[in-house]
Amino acid sequence: MRISHGYHFVFLAYPRTASKSVRALLDPYSDIQGVHPTRTGRKHPFAQHMTAKEAKAIFDQNGWDWFSYRRFCFVRNPYTRVVSLYHHHRSMRTRRAPGFAPIPRIKALVKYRLERPKSFKEYVLTLEKHQGMTMPLYDFIHDDAGICLVDDVLKFEELTDELPGYLSQLGIQIRHEDIPMVGSSDIREYKSFYDSETRGFVQSFYRYELDRFGYSFEDMN
Repeated sequence: MRISHGYHFVFLAYPRTASKSVRALLDPYSDIQGVHPTRTGRKHPFAQHMTAKEAKAIFDQNGWDWFSYRRFCFVRNPYTRVVSLYHHHRSMRTRRAPGFAPIPRIKALVKYRLERPKSFKEYVLTLEKHQGMTMPLYDFIHDDAGICLVDDVLKFEELTDELPGYLSQLGIQIRHEDIPMVGSSDIREYKSFYDSETRGFVQSFYRYELDRFGYSFEDMN
């Protein structure tokens, strides 16, 4: 998450949609940067992958007008995003829990070291709707009444083409070459992870993304 009072934007970091790259690009223009959930508190209430509903609640507490800011995030083909989530999940077994506060970091490392590694199929079939990393986009950007709390949802696959023009509307000028390359992995690699059961599960679990943004398994990238 990145918030700018000067440029009046809120960037919501939907996980595994190049949000780390976009956050880095927005850092020079941001007044508030989200922190790892284990580090949130009164001084830093905004978490890095906080939902729109959660962020708006803090805006309301501070007396800030949520709807006067330009609010945006990215979406990604769910089939490729789930493979990316799985790689991230597996990497936590060897990484030193970056971003975690000290005690939660130790607990996370112990947890991942003791757990038996999940296969891709096991991981997919245990996805949780309300878990921060894996929740569907609908829950990430809507409130409990079904009201959408963001202005724009940009496609991960079109990031390098669309982001400079989008940010220019906010008064931020960046060059195409400032944006890291994303979405260049081999499509066949992603498809090879799936069987009919996992493909059907993702289709049901992320139905909102597939229907609203026209994604499919055949054009995954």
